Amino acid sequence: MRAEIANRVGAAGRRYGGLLCAFVLACFSGGCTDGSSVAPRAANQGSPNQGVQDPGSGTLTVTVTDIFGQPVDSAEVAWLGPNSQMTAITDDAGIARLENVPSVAATLCAHDAVRGLKCNDPTAVLVPADGTLNVERQLAPFVYGEALAIMETSVTPGGLGADGRTLDVSFRFAVTGPASNWFTDEDYWPPVADCDARFGQELSDLGPRCVDGPRGGDASYTFIQVNNAPVPGTITQPIQSFTVGLLLDQSSPVAESSPDGTEARVFAAKLFADAVLPDTGIVLAAFAADDPSGTNPSLLAQSPVTFLPEQNSGVLVNKPDIFDQLDRLPELSGGVAPLHDAILSSIDDFASRSIPGTRRVLVTLADGRDDTCGTPQECTATRALIADRLGANNVELILIDDGDTRPDLASRTLATELPATLVVGARYYQTSLGLVRQLLGETFPIVDVNLRIGSADPDTFYPGAVIKGSITLFNQTSCPLGCAPFILPFSVRIP
Repeated sequence: MRAEIANRVGAAGRRYGGLLCAFVLACFSGGCTDGSSVAPRAANQGSPNQGVQDPGSGTLTVTVTDIFGQPVDSAEVAWLGPNSQMTAITDDAGIARLENVPSVAATLCAHDAVRGLKCNDPTAVLVPADGTLNVERQLAPFVYGEALAIMETSVTPGGLGADGRTLDVSFRFAVTGPASNWFTDEDYWPPVADCDARFGQELSDLGPRCVDGPRGGDASYTFIQVNNAPVPGTITQPIQSFTVGLLLDQSSPVAESSPDGTEARVFAAKLFADAVLPDTGIVLAAFAADDPSGTNPSLLAQSPVTFLPEQNSGVLVNKPDIFDQLDRLPELSGGVAPLHDAILSSIDDFASRSIPGTRRVLVTLADGRDDTCGTPQECTATRALIADRLGANNVELILIDDGDTRPDLASRTLATELPATLVVGARYYQTSLGLVRQLLGETFPIVDVNLRIGSADPDTFYPGAVIKGSITLFNQTSCPLGCAPFILPFSVRIP
């Protein structure tokens, strides 16, 4: 089955990989650029421009802002004329300047990898000969791929085989976008749900991977079939007031995972806050810890969690305050990730800061690692404490996974052992927080699927056992930017 996963990843890459350049820089008619200026062809050099009057040239200055009106530095600006193109990069003030721009009607396009794209205004740009044209471009945020989460798992009534060799499991997914993007394309469906048990004393301290129950031991199982066509639907819940805690990982690996790692999380959090305020109260916190080696200290005020702003003990409900605190976070990246301890330490504080009478939802934005929880036994004990603390404070936990294909991330272990929802996106926090917004709404789309797993050995599945595993799905709309499998861990107890 691992080979099947590899084949599907390869098929997805072959199907969409060549579109990356065209998608991101579609407005750049000359293809993907490296940010350097491209000199226009002289108007009177050779056919077909022989004898055409030189239109003259001027200067173009472009101010690029994000959706919140803030200047965007390092954005790429492209002037796209009928016979030439020119590009420039914005400075710290969000301004790009192009000299000797031909005085002809042209398209102007601005692009930033995090904050979005702006191209093709209704009116063409025309730089006056021997003059200067000053224009502004406000970027529209990208919509990157889609996201999904497993909302519920259960054993289908009558789904335990008489000999314990088969088990039918019902899954309820929350999704963004049409269900057909997830569950009908032949390249991506059906899912892979195999599980290889842990055997050998050297791994015994990690506990069972696939089947955990009172009989002890572990057992492997494989995916057999889909028992029903995916059934799309809608969940309707009462209109509620929420207090949402945003807990952001500020460790160095998150910031270094991509050139825009920290900025992408911060910008996604700003988009989320802008969309839900003032109806939802927001508590903002960040986490990181000192590297035990002493070479990589945390830059936050407290470890493992710092609530922001430090001097404010109440709920953050003011957009400018939240935006200001989020904008400071890129300067505070450092240290390692204490994911378990950060969640555990934040629950009581978050509950005390929540608006009375509201539904409490704690959302973590991390890359799924934990660098400090200790031995496997210590990490397991901390997860048990987290589960108890969540229940005692009536707090719901939503974990946002960055879409990494590693099955051993701490966030996935948390999702199978805690009453937590794991939202998996195409490596873009904007998409994942978009699904969180859906989950906070009055209605959100779902898809119900029933899968059968099986084993060659009798009594692999039995009452009281907890079955652990993962579902692997693909979404064609995530390609080419995030063309990779979406891995969602699950656990289900056999009644």
